[in-house]
Amino acid sequence: MLLISPSKGGIDFLAPTHPHYNIVTTEMISLVKRLLPTPLHPAGRTILRKTRTRLIELHCALDRRVMAEDELVCHLKRFGVLPGATIYLHSSMDQIMHRVPTLTPFTFILILKKLLGPEGTLLAPTFPFGGLQYYYIQKERTFNVKHSPSMVGLFTELFRRTEGVTRSLHPTHPIAAWGKHSRELVAEHHLGTAFGRKSPVYKMQAFNGLIVGLGVTPKNCFTLYHVAEELHPKSYAMNYCNESFDMKIINDTEEILYRVTPMRPDRIRRYGRAEHILRREGILRYEKVKGLEISSAPVG
Repeated sequence: MLLISPSKGGIDFLAPTHPHYNIVTTEMISLVKRLLPTPLHPAGRTILRKTRTRLIELHCALDRRVMAEDELVCHLKRFGVLPGATIYLHSSMDQIMHRVPTLTPFTFILILKKLLGPEGTLLAPTFPFGGLQYYYIQKERTFNVKHSPSMVGLFTELFRRTEGVTRSLHPTHPIAAWGKHSRELVAEHHLGTAFGRKSPVYKMQAFNGLIVGLGVTPKNCFTLYHVAEELHPKSYAMNYCNESFDMKIINDTEEILYRVTPMRPDRIRRYGRAEHILRREGILRYEKVKGLEISSAPVG
């Protein structure tokens, strides 16, 4: 969908970064959930994801602004990717490579490691599913730490396979980590809940960690919001199921049983208000540079 914008003298794209885009997609998801029987919700979400992908492709075809790798490095530094930092990265490799055409995923990983240095730590989500946790565990009850691929982006899958990276054992929301504090941050993840006190994201507070977004909109992906949901009793009661499911974790020759209480699939989470408050208070930094979204927020 396109919008004519006389004030800009041209076309405004209804892409994921457009203010109206998230309103439309939220309402579409709400409508799908009201009209379709619960068993058909995953199919409806698949259709919406494909629609979103087509909008992104149209946006990229019409907006061709690019930057050099050195310019990207400067912006990463401005947003806190510095020597010794502990960074949890949300990213869209498609968006990044569209804006930095010379950049490959492997080069991007090397750039991040070089910026953080030997005292730094890099984390990324490596969740083995797309869509909703509840529907995933209805189909899959076994998680293999080494062989279950990350389904949340190209960067995350390549990063988890990189030498020196440790993956947490949580069966639905594993996190991969590299660097000085990597093992300490992921070691106990499977001994608690996905975003609770033993999760890597929660533990990042001890190291002044930062959540960084590149090529993504914070309210659509920041794991930090789930930490607050899980730790607050009233929020937990509203957003998590009353039933739990058994899963099996395979870590080399070891097998670990784990009981998962998933997020409710019928809850529509709107994080726009939280993002607005965080930006207003200066906690969440957000910029769009040549069409590339960059953001960061401290953990804790």
